[in-house]
Amino acid sequence: MRLNRPASIRQVIKAIQRLTRGGDARFGEVAYGPGENMVLYAGVPEAKAMLGWDPRVPLEAGLERTTQWIRDAS
Repeated sequence: MRLNRPASIRQVIKAIQRLTRGGDARFGEVAYGPGENMVLYAGVPEAKAMLGWDPRVPLEAGLERTTQWIRDAS
């Protein structure tokens, strides 16, 4: 997953599973609902306009930092 690229929910879940060495996501066990989000997009232009925020860390690196922060805090 690269900076400023969309990520599917599946990609995010698999990245978290890799980083935590856990979880058992069962993709496809429940039928998708009408209008269900299949891809997540950050509102980067909106976040920049409202908060002055620009992404500087790719998603997977940010997830890695977050999971490490949680480990360190427990």
